[in-house]
Amino acid sequence: MKKLSTRIAMVMALGMAIVLLGNIAMLYLSTKNSVESSIENFSISIADNIASKMQTDKYEDF
Repeated sequence: MKKLSTRIAMVMALGMAIVLLGNIAMLYLSTKNSVESSIENFSISIADNIASKMQTDKYEDF
């Protein structure tokens, strides 16, 4: 049988690996959502700016 200290070290290493993977997953999802939100807001801002500069009376006849 393995020593008790070896088993404890393995369990602790496994626990730390699980926590690390969880942190990586949460960081990835948080960054992904933040980037998508930023791009969406910037795109809406650009679209509003373009729409405000257009002369709608000229495009009504088109």
